[in-house]
Amino acid sequence: MPLPCDVLARHLKEFTARAGHDLCGPLNQASSLAALFVQRYRGQIDSDADAILGHLSTSAHRMNELVDGLRKYGEAASPLPPLAPADLNQILLTALRPLRVSIEKTGAVINTLSPLPMLEVAADRIRMLFEAVISNAIQYSKPETAPRIAIEAYREGDCWCFSVCDEGVGIDPEHIESVFLPFRRLHGRAWPGSGLGLSTAQLVVESHDGKMHIESSKDVGTKVAFTLPFRSDPQGSYDPQP
Repeated sequence: MPLPCDVLARHLKEFTARAGHDLCGPLNQASSLAALFVQRYRGQIDSDADAILGHLSTSAHRMNELVDGLRKYGEAASPLPPLAPADLNQILLTALRPLRVSIEKTGAVINTLSPLPMLEVAADRIRMLFEAVISNAIQYSKPETAPRIAIEAYREGDCWCFSVCDEGVGIDPEHIESVFLPFRRLHGRAWPGSGLGLSTAQLVVESHDGKMHIESSKDVGTKVAFTLPFRSDPQGSYDPQP
């Protein structure tokens, strides 16, 4: 007898989460050994060897990105933990910490145009959501141009609507829907990343009963918009709308 869809989905989520976790150990170790090998032997043989070592270093870096992307995707696909009131302003600040190096390197300017609300959410998942979307905006900025990213939120009925807008390379409208497919890399392998960031973000939003969509034009920029339900008015919450 076939398993019910909800049971099958739960098992699939658990398998994805465990597989992503178990991959991290050996792949991280292999990547570290490759980096050590490149550091030790670069410039010790000849130019051909240095070129091979360069490819090895690049591959090791991409492997780390892929492992990290798989880990986050697996976590986002796992069953949602209990929801609790959380200040999204604080969650956003936490999400920016691991992006500090990228922000400093690119000179990215991130502006919050309106206060974010307090909502009942899984805080760690929402942190992953902000981190994935902002990281994507920084990654696909225009060459030689400091990324400018604007974050906005407003209440609309029983939902809060959020947007993260950038002025980056943008996406052709015909490819917008496919950006949510895992490992879909519209800009090719010349750009860094695992191809899982927006897929992970969408999983987080939909697990909170929200919706996500993208508006974009090539060479103009991208707006990633999503909703989160306003389930209740938790003690100590606030509504920054006038």
